[in-house]
Amino acid sequence: MRALTGAGWILSGLLILTCPVQAVDEVQSLVSAATAGRLAQVQDLLADGVDVNGKSGLGRTALSGAAFNGNLRTLRALLAAGADVKLIDARGRTALMEAVVSGYADVVELLITMGADVNAKDKAGDSPLKIATRGGHSRIQELLQTAGATEDEEEED
Repeated sequence: MRALTGAGWILSGLLILTCPVQAVDEVQSLVSAATAGRLAQVQDLLADGVDVNGKSGLGRTALSGAAFNGNLRTLRALLAAGADVKLIDARGRTALMEAVVSGYADVVELLITMGADVNAKDKAGDSPLKIATRGGHSRIQELLQTAGATEDEEEED
């Protein structure tokens, strides 16, 4: 094997350094497109092989972004491409939790149907039901409870 010298070494170094960055940029583009509800762009990125379960630099998934903004058509496309409803972001939040925070009952219902964990807890210890209760989302509370969500039992001081 011949050692790389001069411009060959620099070129090789650039390729090594830019490939992972490009992958992160593609995932970030997917997360941004999904969050904004740009379905055609999401479909193009998925067709180009961008990882549907990839995470942005902040640990956010495309599914979580779409759920947070109630982008139901985009969510369906991501789920059809194999998006994992149980993935968590850097805060321990799932796509279901993001939909609950924003009050999107139709998105919550879809995610539950697709197997989302109704009793998951984020890093703050909040469950989807606790988030729905705090947000005053009674319809979502009903959906979660019907799917088996239970109240957290907290000890009183």
